Parts: sequence; structure tokens; C-alpha cells
Amino acid sequence: MREGDYVRVRGAKKVGKVRSIKDRNVEVEWIFEKIMSSGKFKHIVEYEIDNLEGV
Repeated sequence: MREGDYVRVRGAKKVGKVRSIKDRNVEVEWIFEKIMSSGKFKHIVEYEIDNLEGV
């Protein structure tokens, strides 16, 4: 797993992109499209590496 790789939380369908890796913590960037207004927004969440799987 490297920065820029696509991953998902185990068992989930939505795919995110690895933003950074620090020790066993991985920051994943999720991109959501807003339905009511135009545009997208990014949501960044930190996970433990064991909870993620490659796509």
C-alpha cells in the first residue's frame, strides 16, 4: 500500500485514495458529490492499516 493507491474499508463498496501513511495509520481521502448543489468535496479520515484492503 502506497500513497495514491485506491483502497476501501474492509467489506465496504466505496473506494477512497490513500493520502498519506504514518506508521500503522493511513489517511484516506474520500470524494463525495453533493446532490443538491454543484461540486464535490473531500473528506479525509484516518484508519489503521489493518482495516483497509486494496482494490
